[in-house]
Amino acid sequence: KQYIIQVTNDLVSTNNYNELGTALIIAEQGIAGYWTWRPTTLKDTEKATGIEQGILLNLSPKAQPITAVQFKFGVSYIGWPYTEALQNQFTFGDSDYDYDFAKQHNMEVGGHMLIWGFDTPDWVRQKSNSPDILRQIMINHIDQIVGQYKGRTNYWVVVNEAGAKSQSSGYSDVFLNSLGEQYIFDAFQEVREKDPSAKLVYGDYLNYFNKDESRKIFIIDLVLKLKQRGLIDALGLQIYGRMDNKDLLEKLKIDLHDLRQLGIPIYINEFSVVMLRESSQESMLTQAEVTKKIIITLKESGIVTKIVHWGLSDDLTNKISGNQANAGLFMLNGSTNQLVPKPNFFAILSTLNESNQ
Repeated sequence: KQYIIQVTNDLVSTNNYNELGTALIIAEQGIAGYWTWRPTTLKDTEKATGIEQGILLNLSPKAQPITAVQFKFGVSYIGWPYTEALQNQFTFGDSDYDYDFAKQHNMEVGGHMLIWGFDTPDWVRQKSNSPDILRQIMINHIDQIVGQYKGRTNYWVVVNEAGAKSQSSGYSDVFLNSLGEQYIFDAFQEVREKDPSAKLVYGDYLNYFNKDESRKIFIIDLVLKLKQRGLIDALGLQIYGRMDNKDLLEKLKIDLHDLRQLGIPIYINEFSVVMLRESSQESMLTQAEVTKKIIITLKESGIVTKIVHWGLSDDLTNKISGNQANAGLFMLNGSTNQLVPKPNFFAILSTLNESNQ
């Protein structure tokens, strides 16, 4: 038997965070009839929702024990600039560490991402005027990365943001520009053949800041083509929530409803809620409230099966991007030099467990 019990604030007090609300404790009865007690984890919430909880891996000594306890799977970032910065010189050190850690702690691994057309080294772009050579380079890159982790990867984000353009660099999708849409199908076909046991995912974003529907139309059209060819198992979506975006929830509900027609699971393969201003008790509680509303929307959709939290702690999310300020689930306690949970962590934990209390 297993019960989830709500307890008072006193049991979850962490320095100045007594206003977090409530924590959850799991009481489990063993075969011999004895009861044991432990704090519930994000990993436990899958039983209540069917949604697996994952994390972008950043295995600092402080992050390792939290990562192992809280998450069912980790995501290893295998972007092209990190794995093949120079042609045919592959670097697997960080990802090897991720995979070894996951195996040691019985975690699954997602590979993110094989092809992202505007985030490639300059040497790849220099081949763009020769489509045949560029295609060979893409296929070789896929073969080397997938070959390294074949049979150990739960899912691959094969192509990310096809056709998108970087606002900062001005780069666009080098593969789409040179090879056309066919490069997407070729990439998925190659991964399907090289690692048939892995699930294949197309990753993209939706526009939550205005009424432009063009990206959603593009995604639906592309995913249906991939599905017709038997090349896709899930759609990965990014959600970077902002505390000042009042239209996000309504737009997200509409988009998830529209995506039901695809008939495949949705992975939220990059998720965080940005604080936007300096960390304070008030701003953290507001962040937690926004996070809670998004989680409720995802849970109620019935099609979301994975959520990847894009950074465990504020010190990491602040390094990822200026757009990710203080977006972590944990923060560094200056007096103890340890990571402590923020209100948004408890908001996610309690919201996902509500149907199981």
